[in-house]
Amino acid sequence: MSQAEIDQRNAETAALSLIEARQEIDHQLAASDAGMARVLEDLIATLAAKGVISEADLPAAAQSKLQARRDLRKQRASL
Repeated sequence: MSQAEIDQRNAETAALSLIEARQEIDHQLAASDAGMARVLEDLIATLAAKGVISEADLPAAAQSKLQARRDLRKQRASL
């Protein structure tokens, strides 16, 4: 194998390692998204309970998503 072929193979291996590292980080970020969503839900609920904010202050889309998640939790709890 020539030096050029070795260099090419090393470059390909390095590129694959970089791709795998990025994919692993993307996977970890995606996995943490669900947990982060729950943290935000709890934060909003706490701030609303303390009167710091009202859920009505949030955009309509956010209100709908929060309500949908509360409804799903209620459904799950009733099973």
